Amino acid sequence: MFEDETSAASGSIINTANPAVTELSQLKDSIDMLFANTLLFDGQTLSLMTCALSQLAVGVLDSIKCGIGSNDIEIVSSLNLNMFAISRLVETVLVNVSRWEHFWKTLVAHFDFLAKSRVVVLRQVTIEAL
Repeated sequence: MFEDETSAASGSIINTANPAVTELSQLKDSIDMLFANTLLFDGQTLSLMTCALSQLAVGVLDSIKCGIGSNDIEIVSSLNLNMFAISRLVETVLVNVSRWEHFWKTLVAHFDFLAKSRVVVLRQVTIEAL
């Protein structure tokens, strides 16, 4: 039987009994760091990041409209992915608010599009994000 170990470097508990949990935790930390460090991106990279997040959210919305997520579980999963894209877009904007000129047009167009969505949950998330 495996026991939980404490990492000396970070003080976090690592569950050696389930390596998938450890890998997911490391992946989450890496993604968090990526978005938190967007302040270090040059203007073009920042613009590409905001465009990619916008395209992800719109792509998920399109898949819901087209019925790709035909059952409730797929629709909820798609909405969660969309909310991930929106929340990361907002996080990127907040970290880079002093450089708004690199993403303002993309951001306004994206939130305008989502605010007009027929999916009520997306409209609500969009308004909360603003």
